[in-house]
Amino acid sequence: SIEGWSDLGTTFTYYNPPVLVDISPKSGAVDKNVLVTIKSNKTNNFASTYSGGSFVTDKSAISSEITCRFGDKGTSKATLIDDSTIQCLTPDTHLSKMDVSSIKVRVQVAPNGVDYIDTDQTYTFEGNGVGGVSIWIWLLAILIGLAVLAALIWWVYQSNLRRDRGLGPLSIVPAQHDELMHRIQPQ
Repeated sequence: SIEGWSDLGTTFTYYNPPVLVDISPKSGAVDKNVLVTIKSNKTNNFASTYSGGSFVTDKSAISSEITCRFGDKGTSKATLIDDSTIQCLTPDTHLSKMDVSSIKVRVQVAPNGVDYIDTDQTYTFEGNGVGGVSIWIWLLAILIGLAVLAALIWWVYQSNLRRDRGLGPLSIVPAQHDELMHRIQPQ
């Protein structure tokens, strides 16, 4: 004990931040909880703690609090497979596959369940939607566009048919309007 300080018997564990090297699979359905395997390198792994002035692998110090975070979509507890491998279920996103096309998030790990380590590993939640809009809305827009196109083609066909028969152009203006205009205009 240092003079003026007392030993309360509290111990602290300092984790060497794991360096994530792989995540598998790298994508999965947005509406499913997918089991994701995360691997660290052998030196900076999930069991690397600080003890006696250096970082060592200490399986007894491995926290049952290892947590994975998938961007802003949520967190889940990890299962330690070995010193350099954990597995996490992707969190429930509360999204339907029809609501999104894909959402790419950064995967982070907290060996102590609190302090997340930033990584360059990403996971993509995949759906069937197009750009965040349900595919049904896109299909409805396409059908409306096809209906407008069909109406335009019909109008052009009818105009050409009237012209070929010598009936004059197809007009939205009633036929009486043409007669009135013909009477008013000097011959």
